[in-house]
Amino acid sequence: EHFWRIPSSGGRTAGVVGWRSTRYPIPVAFRHSRGSDRISDDDSVAFWRTLTEMSADLGRALFEPTTIEEEDPVDVIVVDVHLMPGADGFTRASWSPSGELFDVRVSFGSRGVLNNSHTVAHEMTHALGFGHTRSWRSVVNPGDRGAARLTPADVAYMELAMLLRERRERIDMRRLISLALERGMPAVSRRDTNATCRPEESDLFADDQPIRDRNARPAGVLTVVSECLPDARRD
Repeated sequence: EHFWRIPSSGGRTAGVVGWRSTRYPIPVAFRHSRGSDRISDDDSVAFWRTLTEMSADLGRALFEPTTIEEEDPVDVIVVDVHLMPGADGFTRASWSPSGELFDVRVSFGSRGVLNNSHTVAHEMTHALGFGHTRSWRSVVNPGDRGAARLTPADVAYMELAMLLRERRERIDMRRLISLALERGMPAVSRRDTNATCRPEESDLFADDQPIRDRNARPAGVLTVVSECLPDARRD
């Protein structure tokens, strides 16, 4: 297993597994069920203290608390506590062929584990889409239980993975807009449109600065699309 997960079924369109960049902070909710230990207020405080430290280490709000009813929404990380012999924690996650996470569930073996910052940070790092590594001192290094929070190397690889996902999403958005424009302009053939595009525009690292305002539209989308059209068709 690797720290970065890449979907094997995604082909060239796959990105590093993770939540969509516009989803942060990810909602997190406790699941109180008959088969689980009741999570106390003190347990919740300890759990969220670790999550707050993770956000501080990464320099961005990763999680936010929410509540759920009977159903488990696919866009919420659902946390519960129930007996798991031989395991303190376990995370289950699903992702699309492009690597976008959904339907993440985190289980802890006892209420006491919620007070263990290493185990909580370990499982919640998995909940962000990352696997294990033995290549550096890490909160998800199975052979090192001494890291109580994200290490500098963890942060570096997480930041880069999130940046790659963000840029992949922007490239995908450009392609969708380009396709929409092509369908709305029957006089412009795909051959003519492609002939005017510069090769570097398909380069993952040829973009401008990453989006910082998550509520803003992708910067430069229409500019790139219009530059790929003949002069007579440019906006």
